[in-house]
Amino acid sequence: METSQNLAAQMAEKGDEELLAMLAKQDDWSPLAIDAARAELDKRNVDVTQSIRPAIHTTTNYVFRDLSGLTKFLKVLLILGAIVGAIAVLSGLMQVALLGHSYTQAEGSSNDTREEAVALVQVALYLFTVVIFGRWIFRANRNVRALGANDLTETPGWAVGYFFVPIVCLWKPYQAMKELWRASQNPSAWRNMPASQILPGWWTLWIVSNLLTRASASEMGKAHTVFELQAATYAQILSDTVDVGLCAIALILVSQIYSAQTKAVAQSV
Repeated sequence: METSQNLAAQMAEKGDEELLAMLAKQDDWSPLAIDAARAELDKRNVDVTQSIRPAIHTTTNYVFRDLSGLTKFLKVLLILGAIVGAIAVLSGLMQVALLGHSYTQAEGSSNDTREEAVALVQVALYLFTVVIFGRWIFRANRNVRALGANDLTETPGWAVGYFFVPIVCLWKPYQAMKELWRASQNPSAWRNMPASQILPGWWTLWIVSNLLTRASASEMGKAHTVFELQAATYAQILSDTVDVGLCAIALILVSQIYSAQTKAVAQSV
């Protein structure tokens, strides 16, 4: 008959990989053996959640993949996006101030160089962030399926693809993100989960940001007089301000989904 002391002694003789294998296949062992294995790994300071996470899967053949590294990278990009956006706002205000009085050719050239440099960094960072965010959404969608979420409306591929399809890009990506958020909170009963209150805010800022970016770029391209340049710059400042808010709320959204999935994994072990 198994006793706690005997099991503890047996587990002490096993290697880390053997103990982790036991936790990955808990149905093959008694509850007492599993508890003893977990206790032994705790003594050795082995991170059980991180170590056996890749083994989590469902009959749909979706395999859970750790999002830690990708999430950290995405968060850094979003923080940089907010910082660069704030710099762009400051640069725009400096341009408005310059246009408000007479200036030398050297001052005008310096202003144009600064504005072009900020815009270049913004575009490069935006494109890079779009790629990483898309990859993160795809992986997160596969993960909730691996955690047991069934009957999801949007596939991992379309959760990303909808962003690039005309017309449907106005609402489908929001529906996919809403579904992802709910499924991450409770994979097995996601339909009963209320959606996050920040989702409408995130999507509103996303739509407004895209509209303002196009509008400000169009106005800047058509501006010739000082008054037109000032008006176009104010539109650009407004667009950059919205982008700062968008990066901030996207950062919260990503953190919420990642934390929920991490918790779901821990509970499934």
